[in-house]
Amino acid sequence: AEAPHEVTPAEMVVITCGGASRMPAVAPMLTELVGHQPLALGRLNPERLVVQGAAYAAYLAETPATSTPDGEVRDRMIIDQFRAVGIETYGGEDASGKELWANDVIIPEGAVAGMHYTAKFQTVEGEDDIFLTVYQGADADPANCEVIGQIVLTGLPKKAGEVLLVSLWYDACGILNGNVVHEKSGIEGQLKILR
Repeated sequence: AEAPHEVTPAEMVVITCGGASRMPAVAPMLTELVGHQPLALGRLNPERLVVQGAAYAAYLAETPATSTPDGEVRDRMIIDQFRAVGIETYGGEDASGKELWANDVIIPEGAVAGMHYTAKFQTVEGEDDIFLTVYQGADADPANCEVIGQIVLTGLPKKAGEVLLVSLWYDACGILNGNVVHEKSGIEGQLKILR
């Protein structure tokens, strides 16, 4: 929330509901994270809030759009947005000879379910097996992202410049899917989630 929306932790209002409101460690952790306690809901039942939220989401899904007296149509919807996802790519070496690696983002931050994202990459000389590390996070530095999966591709020609098509997407259930296809041969590898 901080970077894309330019909101500081002090400006955030945190509300816990459901199981999180019953866990003793959650409130102190959130207080440390944002600098103030989560919003106390007083007499409201946290489990009831979850049920009311689900009921409201169902209402929005089943209620047709409305129009204002001046003819403006107002549609209501709830859209799940997902975290950025990328793969680790080789970026050469720095002046001291240290290898440089980057998180090459394929799915942008805030992506929605059902959208397929594909990027082209090339192999280097002698690379017949490819092990792609999949990261969650929008930062170019892999150290600032979380490893969430792998895609393995074996039996490739050992020539440099072979084109690989890497596709990643979230399905309707919010599950991350992905594959990589060697463009010439059609050899394919599937995403394996590690967590």
